[in-house]
Amino acid sequence: TQSLGMLNGAFANEQARAFAERLQRDAPGDLVAQVRRAIRLTTGRQPNVDEVSKDIGFIKEAQSQAKLSEFDALRHYCLMALNANEFVYLD
Repeated sequence: TQSLGMLNGAFANEQARAFAERLQRDAPGDLVAQVRRAIRLTTGRQPNVDEVSKDIGFIKEAQSQAKLSEFDALRHYCLMALNANEFVYLD
């Protein structure tokens, strides 16, 4: 139930929205920079090129298939990033 709460809960979704807003402020109009920053902030490491490319693909697919706005696709990506094992669990 915890994972469902993390994906569907009001708090997690509010944080994803705030995170997406921060990324847009930090790198306005630059999706690559936004994704790189999101990975850096959630994992504490620099992302590799393949990882950034796949994550951008996720955002673009969300826009086209789910007909989401650019911001809403980024917000969904942020929710995913905040739920990634690398963010949730410390090594």
